[in-house]
Amino acid sequence: AQIYSNLQDNREKVLVLDLDHTLMCNFKQGETPAKGLYCPVIIQSALKLIFHFSFSIVEEKGAKYQFTVVKRPGLEKFLYEVSKHYRLMLYTTSLEEYAIGVLRVLGILPVFEKVFHRDHCVQLSDGTWLKSMKNVGEPLENIVFLDVSIHI
Repeated sequence: AQIYSNLQDNREKVLVLDLDHTLMCNFKQGETPAKGLYCPVIIQSALKLIFHFSFSIVEEKGAKYQFTVVKRPGLEKFLYEVSKHYRLMLYTTSLEEYAIGVLRVLGILPVFEKVFHRDHCVQLSDGTWLKSMKNVGEPLENIVFLDVSIHI
């Protein structure tokens, strides 16, 4: 009982989650899941959970891309359980339209208190996008950050 009551006090803590390859996997039409994808095993084991959708990406000259999105098995249960102990925020280097679109398709947009996207990132001279925890607006000691990328 003591451990559980301590966890309940952590609602002041924020769990910041990445989107791509953390909550779900994706690939563009014509790509195979193994190309540049961090989680091909999930693709193979969760084919029944595939969602397809398309949208325009302005920065790529308005071209439309069809994406296959595969949510991680147990995603909803994970979000439900961690939301008991943390305020949830999402931080992605993806475009806003993409991030919001994916969250809507997966049905998990309402879970997140805030959604940070590419407009909240810093681009380095080599084209790499970095996430700045300053944008989260919380003391660093209150932030738990979960991301597959080494670039934060």
